[in-house]
Amino acid sequence: MKAFRRHFFITTFIVCMLLSMIVPIKAEALVSNFDQLKEAIDDGETHIVLTGNLYTFTEMLQINGEVTLTTQNDSSEVFFVRDEDFTGMFFKITETGTLYLGLNDEDIALTIDGKNLSSDSMIHTKGKLIINGANLINNNVGASTSIGGIVAEGTSAEIVLNNGTIKNHAAGYGAIYGDNSSIVINGGSINNNISELWYRAGAINVDNGATLLFAGGDISYNTGGVGGILIGHVLYYDVEGQRSILDEDDLRLIAGNKSSARMTGGSINNNTGTYFAGGVFISGNAEFTMDGGDISYNISNQDAGGILAFDWIIWQYAGNEEAANDRPLVTVEKWSEIFPAAFTMNGGLIKGNRALGNSGDGDGGGLLIKSNNITLNAGTFSDNYAKKHGGAIHLKTVPYQLKLTNLAIYQNNSNDEGGGIWLCPIGDAVMSIEDGVIIYNNTAQNAGDEIYTKAKEIDYFNVTPVDHYFVTLPSRFPDGMPIKWYKDNHSDRYQIGDPEILTQEYENTEYGLKAIVDVASAQESSQKSALIITNNTAGEGGGGIGSNGYLELGESEPLTNITFKKKWTGGLTKREIVVKLLLNNKELGEFTLNEGNNYSAEIKNLPTKIRVNGQLVSVYEAIEFVEKDLPIGTVFSQGEFRFERQWIETIESENGNHSFDRLYTLYSIELYNRPTGDIPETGKNINLSFWLTISSLSFLAIICFTYSKKHFSNN
Repeated sequence: MKAFRRHFFITTFIVCMLLSMIVPIKAEALVSNFDQLKEAIDDGETHIVLTGNLYTFTEMLQINGEVTLTTQNDSSEVFFVRDEDFTGMFFKITETGTLYLGLNDEDIALTIDGKNLSSDSMIHTKGKLIINGANLINNNVGASTSIGGIVAEGTSAEIVLNNGTIKNHAAGYGAIYGDNSSIVINGGSINNNISELWYRAGAINVDNGATLLFAGGDISYNTGGVGGILIGHVLYYDVEGQRSILDEDDLRLIAGNKSSARMTGGSINNNTGTYFAGGVFISGNAEFTMDGGDISYNISNQDAGGILAFDWIIWQYAGNEEAANDRPLVTVEKWSEIFPAAFTMNGGLIKGNRALGNSGDGDGGGLLIKSNNITLNAGTFSDNYAKKHGGAIHLKTVPYQLKLTNLAIYQNNSNDEGGGIWLCPIGDAVMSIEDGVIIYNNTAQNAGDEIYTKAKEIDYFNVTPVDHYFVTLPSRFPDGMPIKWYKDNHSDRYQIGDPEILTQEYENTEYGLKAIVDVASAQESSQKSALIITNNTAGEGGGGIGSNGYLELGESEPLTNITFKKKWTGGLTKREIVVKLLLNNKELGEFTLNEGNNYSAEIKNLPTKIRVNGQLVSVYEAIEFVEKDLPIGTVFSQGEFRFERQWIETIESENGNHSFDRLYTLYSIELYNRPTGDIPETGKNINLSFWLTISSLSFLAIICFTYSKKHFSNN
């Protein structure tokens, strides 16, 4: 009995303790008008259901804790509006506050309508504003004011747009202004907003260390000094002050916190920049990474229809003495570190943007570069237009440099010079074979279908003015396919039958160039390129790329020459044969081996690395696949290495009979006998192909096979 009582009391005590720990579930607060809404927020209600249709704000509501505002599932639309005597903010969210607007579903019932009666932002947050389903519209605080439509201020502040619309805001600092805060756009639309300040964006301003993640939705039909998004700050200094800044610490104070943005999806389209870029402006101490999505059909009244990257090191062209005096006293390298204006493109589409040049040059339809921190790894530039230079991309001036690899430039057009590439009087260009450019089928109305380089002038920007420039041409595509270059000048356009140009370097020369290639092979290769520049147009020069700076295409690693020789052994009768050289299953050339050339040939200027399945790999031979009836004694040499093949063993595998040897560097070579006259029974094709691997020879593992010996017949 005592044991029962003890057990009963212990159980009762535990149950009471558990019941005392249960937190009462707070019911939803139902409100039908503004006064009830204010009272519910003041009372600390966390989930407020809006049962009325119209809430007329007579004062600002402050959010100190977590508040969720939703509508009834079966209710009609709900509107928040201002009283005619009230022009202030709807909500102010403190650092401890979080405001959720609506539910993340397709049917948006909640609308906050400023009715264009405003003296302040619609919402100002130092905490979190999560827009799951709401429209925030018509807040006219003045397109020339230093106020944003929705403002996030401070490191604790965050704006998240999952579903809804932010539109028709007239605010000098744009529809959304982020000051050292976080902005996340996962969906919804930011459209038809306007700023009349030349140094601000119509849609989003990412300022003073703020961050933006744009993953979905659209930013469209906005207008401002920058149409879509400004990352960084514009008013750093004036031209006079720029020349006098020497102290690195002073520069860092001016630069402030780095602002950054990343785009993984969504669309920035149909925006208009009245002074800077139509789509995105990366200014000074700022960086932008584009992994996906599209920046399309934006317009700049001046330069940079799609994107502008500007580090502010120089306002003017560097090819004159006046501009040279504007350069800062610190080094270019130091300036680029403090004010990176960095753009990295890993994917996505930049399409249909236009640099109109109504009050400027009209350069850079897709991208205008005034920065040394540009990395274009992958993506597509298509159908962009520049009134003057660089339909897709324009490198504005020295001291800026741009290096591109694994790219294709085709079917671009210039209404004057340089359908593919145009180089200005102070621009250098080096085009290397390895991991370089596939350029073909571009057109220019007056000269240089593929490339046009202007006569070179003095670059005053250097400490010692430079008047010595080079344009270096590749003799092959990155996959080894040969390119034949022909003159294509103003008064001397290319015609079929013209002699091929043998020189690959042009110094201080004005010259137009046409490339003749195997188009089918070029088309196949270009579709495998990571960076594609196609169908862009420039009014004056560079339908694809225009450059006033230093342009480098491809890797300048040493190339290699392959020497191959047919060695006749075992009393075989020597006769003329044909050798076809292949690289990655593409024919690089055909050579006749006979007594006159000692049955040997050499192919020059081959890349040492090629792209295989998108990866840059060194060309090493791992296994050699051959057919039966091989002629014994073919000799290959690579540099000082020489190896004589004596195919005497085969192995069995699902792919047939294979021969294997020691590993060494070699390009894919197919030897075959031309089928003329009587062919011996053993005179079959020899197909030498191999695996490509990134590993070096020392890294390759020993390949072991169980094999059975079989003898081949002599040729």
